[in-house]
Amino acid sequence: NTFKGVYKALEYELARQRRIVESGGKIIQETRRWDPDAGITVEMRSKEFAHDYRYFPEPDLCPVVISSETIESLRKTLPEHPEQRRKRLIQQYGLPEYDAGVISAERMIADFFEETVRYSVNPKLASNWIMTDVLRKQTETRKSVKESCVTPQKLAELIRLQEQGTVSSSAAKQIFEAMWNQDKSPSLLLQEMGLTQVSDMQALDALADMIIRANAKSVADYKAGKKSALKHLIGCAMRESKGKANPRILTEILEKKLGQ
Repeated sequence: NTFKGVYKALEYELARQRRIVESGGKIIQETRRWDPDAGITVEMRSKEFAHDYRYFPEPDLCPVVISSETIESLRKTLPEHPEQRRKRLIQQYGLPEYDAGVISAERMIADFFEETVRYSVNPKLASNWIMTDVLRKQTETRKSVKESCVTPQKLAELIRLQEQGTVSSSAAKQIFEAMWNQDKSPSLLLQEMGLTQVSDMQALDALADMIIRANAKSVADYKAGKKSALKHLIGCAMRESKGKANPRILTEILEKKLGQ
């Protein structure tokens, strides 16, 4: 007859009924009481059927009839279940199962992803940015992307700049970092930070010549069959250009020069 007694009785019953089920037994319908001295529940009386309890309708409660139409209209107001959304992201955007699972795990992130994709960017690139940089930045700053200055439109613009070759991947990440706390567009930050990617053939050709002259050992290794030496040369060139050199064009130029 106390809250403490009810709590202990429930705890005991949970354990007792679990033991019965796990041992293959059956829970019978009965009324039990709590014995506070023994710390157990004790059988008071057994009732095999529901009518033994003499249930009767509560006279002060009116009957409630819920039509199938009402149920359906209420169902339409419910948010999309994460599992349903995961499957839709795979079918609609062609995302890998892993990506779709990560994106759909949190409604805000899933909404952010779909809003970003509406700006006509590659869904896979959008999911990559969100799964790596957006989620990482949220953890680092303990601030959600909605609380930051990054919007779906800005992220989409940054992705397009990267796709068009205007910025390298490393420069794009620098812009993203600045964009998190600055209410500026990626294009404006690109100009302010001087990170426009260099795709000029003449400039990259001169850069390649300089890197080859300064790294004779790596050049010799490459010509001796050690193809990994090319990565070292590309890395040196990217550092020299402060990440501005177009890596694709630079690689082509270096391969051509080293093959001569």
